[in-house]
Amino acid sequence: MKTFIKKLKTLNEAAATISGVLIFLICLLAVVEVIARTVFDQPTRWSLAFSQFMLLYAIFLGSAYCFQERGHIRVDILVEHLPRRMRASFNVIGLLIASVFVGVLIWKGYENMILSARFDFLTITTIQIPAAYLYAIIFVGSILMLLSIFALISENILIFMQKEEGDVE
Repeated sequence: MKTFIKKLKTLNEAAATISGVLIFLICLLAVVEVIARTVFDQPTRWSLAFSQFMLLYAIFLGSAYCFQERGHIRVDILVEHLPRRMRASFNVIGLLIASVFVGVLIWKGYENMILSARFDFLTITTIQIPAAYLYAIIFVGSILMLLSIFALISENILIFMQKEEGDVE
């Protein structure tokens, strides 16, 4: 199990790096668009569409890493004051709830990816690309998120199962 979690963390870090590169490229495209629009008075037709696609990829590639690092927004003002084992049980409950939502993302992402590929749906932007590519990242990114959630659940279960000082055997 530990080697799986280690490999998952490595995969998530690689995906997060790709996510960062994509955001950098979005910034470059914005600069190119500004120069093309103001200096040459020739706005590009493709930069906005590509930026939107890259942002979608960046979000879904970076979300699993964000789960792994516990970086998503959460309100833990009360939970922080609980004993370690009780905090772990609350974390498991929250992660199970999150896994339901991510499971729906996987299901709908897969369903739409297959439907788009079967009927050759195209995006409705100025640059038409197969919509299946967009749904594919929702599907793949959500699977990475779900695996990261399960890794966190297993870590919290291990914390819950550890004995604390003062526990009676």
